[in-house]
Amino acid sequence: MIISKQLTATVLLLALSSIACLAQEVLPEETLSSDKIIKITAEEYAFQAPSEVTSGWNTFRMNNDGEETHLLFFTRLPEGKTFDNYMGEVAVQFVDLMDGLKAGEFSQEEAPGMMVRSIPQWFGDAVRMGGVGIMEAGGSSQVTMKLEPGNYFLECYMKTEEGDFHAMEGMARPLTVIPPNHPVTLHPRRM
Repeated sequence: MIISKQLTATVLLLALSSIACLAQEVLPEETLSSDKIIKITAEEYAFQAPSEVTSGWNTFRMNNDGEETHLLFFTRLPEGKTFDNYMGEVAVQFVDLMDGLKAGEFSQEEAPGMMVRSIPQWFGDAVRMGGVGIMEAGGSSQVTMKLEPGNYFLECYMKTEEGDFHAMEGMARPLTVIPPNHPVTLHPRRM
């Protein structure tokens, strides 16, 4: 249990430090227009969000309509990798490692080496972008970031009362960032 809390704290610390780095960048004046605000709704255990957005500066405004605390974290996948690659090759391995650690199948000292051997090497090239920080039920927050075209995924790293990551309960979804001259799918899709 202590190990799980330490790992969760580490993941959250990395997420929050990424968000702080984004906040320090000076944004161009055109980023303040309301036509680039993408609305995302969090609830148990899903994000309602568009499946595509245009590249460039985007403001993501998240409302937590759920009863639990949530957060929104963006990761850009390496060229040629998809959300399905992430869920099938990375997320499942991470959960298996966490379960093994909690069950005492290996020690905390062995865990980093096992993670390096289990997680595919390509995931080291994923770019953690940051996102909207931890938000209580009923809260609303936003983040503005510049996204390049490519495949991303959105994820919530909070845990259920049983200790399962919200992402593995359904709070993980793909996001495709397309060049600005392509049509965008504007209707949100529940995942």
